[in-house]
Amino acid sequence: MILLGSIRGKGAQLGRYLMNSPANDNAEVFDIRGSIHTDNVHIALREMGATAALTKSKKGIFHLVINPPQDAVMSAEDWLKCTDIIEKHMKYKHQKRVMVLHQKSHVHMHIAYERYDHTTGKMISPSYFKYALSKARREIEILLEQKRTPWRNQDKPEIKQVLTKLWQQSRTGQEFISLALKHGYRIVRSESRRPFKVVDQKGISHNLVRQLKGVVTKQVKERLKGCALELDKTVIREIRTTIDAEYFDRLQDNSLDAIMEQKRAYDLRQEELRTYQAKMQTMLDTGSEITGDTLTNAQKKALRRLQKYRNKQAKTQQPELFHTDKPNSKLEKALQELKITLEEADKRQEQKQLRMN
Repeated sequence: MILLGSIRGKGAQLGRYLMNSPANDNAEVFDIRGSIHTDNVHIALREMGATAALTKSKKGIFHLVINPPQDAVMSAEDWLKCTDIIEKHMKYKHQKRVMVLHQKSHVHMHIAYERYDHTTGKMISPSYFKYALSKARREIEILLEQKRTPWRNQDKPEIKQVLTKLWQQSRTGQEFISLALKHGYRIVRSESRRPFKVVDQKGISHNLVRQLKGVVTKQVKERLKGCALELDKTVIREIRTTIDAEYFDRLQDNSLDAIMEQKRAYDLRQEELRTYQAKMQTMLDTGSEITGDTLTNAQKKALRRLQKYRNKQAKTQQPELFHTDKPNSKLEKALQELKITLEEADKRQEQKQLRMN
């Protein structure tokens, strides 16, 4: 399983990507929590991103992608288990969130969390979030009995050893590039802060200087000066396309029965998701409690949460978007300035009336 996270702003742009991206075959809203706009992803994300204006930060959203293995069968309950574990490690348990399912070659989940904590009036810090996601990933893989993902790239020691040896054997940059290519490594250029990268057979890029023992960036620049290098993004896309093609070739070698069994399992998972979402929508439309043996405990728990939130919102005619017990100095200052401006306008109006009389 792969968990990718990043902080970002521009909630409207994220909403367009989640619902209208041409790169996805299908996009379905799985859940919207905490927002009063439970039927509109675009408005909910704008609302979540707008709270960044209350702080100095411009990035009010944490965007997370849950990408399970291609052969994994994820039920609606499994997705909820994943989010529970992630929120436990990431401190987003009580934050607003939007969950959207995407389908490319297989189904994966996008989650957007609001970073602004309405209790403290501060943004939730992203410090060490990659480490937290690593711990969450391992816990999820154990719970769902999925193949364990290694903590780090196990091929790195071998890459460093091979490339260092080739660097010492070669005299020119072109010679080094040719020797690396014979061993399955492609030396490329990058538009990032690290100008030189090496791409391995799996389509994973590494900082070239970090793979050369005892070599600094200045030495690499001098040797590779004048060498024509491909862009890292182009090479990675080419290698991964080849890997995907080989994967489909292996699928074609399987028996027709095995392929049809995979298709039936996929159709069953899609039908389960559609049924779950239909029941959620029915509850929202009719305002009635849905019960039945077909719902799992996790689904019933999610429905009770939605019912509790709806009842809370019904008690107030105008629910507050941003509520905090902490005084807002900026707001108080603005109100004071407005009060002074209105008083001055009243005085000018009175003086004008006196002159006219």
